[in-house]
Amino acid sequence: MKTRKSRHRKSPPAGAQRPVGRSAPAPSKPKPAVHPRPPISRRRIWLFRFLFAVVFPILAIAITESILVLCKVGRPMAFSYPAVIEGRSVILSNPYFTWQFFQPQMAREIQPFALPTPKPENTCRIFVLGS
Repeated sequence: MKTRKSRHRKSPPAGAQRPVGRSAPAPSKPKPAVHPRPPISRRRIWLFRFLFAVVFPILAIAITESILVLCKVGRPMAFSYPAVIEGRSVILSNPYFTWQFFQPQMAREIQPFALPTPKPENTCRIFVLGS
């Protein structure tokens, strides 16, 4: 039968000398007085919860959206948009307008148009949306 080795150090026999190179532990320095923190008020806890649950996510989305707008990522979703063609200012139909309502494979096509801007004098523009 095998005997288990003890995990604890055995104390040296009485009268034995300490090994050379080891010294007695240095006296510990007195620790400064630690002042206990006052408990956090319920109002402050709810304020932090509100900030982390509502304000920070909205702020993160707003910053991300601003960066994407500044980098001109994405497509315009308005029905029409201004453009310059052959040096003339015009309003063009937006082929991506219906993508916000349907998937690109099912999206309806808008009848393409280009309206000069500013509107010529003595003209009346009539828009018929629908059928």
